Amino acid sequence: KLETCRDTHVVTIADGDYVVRQQNMTAETKLGQHYANTYCFVFHFDEEGRIAYLTEHWNTWQAQRVLMQNYEVQPARP
Repeated sequence: KLETCRDTHVVTIADGDYVVRQQNMTAETKLGQHYANTYCFVFHFDEEGRIAYLTEHWNTWQAQRVLMQNYEVQPARP
């Protein structure tokens, strides 16, 4: 459920034209299950400061465990 989504900042690292942000996200699924996962975004900026490149990485194994097998999850730590 989109209205139950909550993000928690873990770490942001900037190096030159690159910024990496890691965050934890929790939500309630449509079936009422608790869902939590860790996401990592990699941004690359062009000379004008606009986003030229963005990738999103997340733990698919964790999603499988929670959404399909309903195990407890552990959030990332700084």
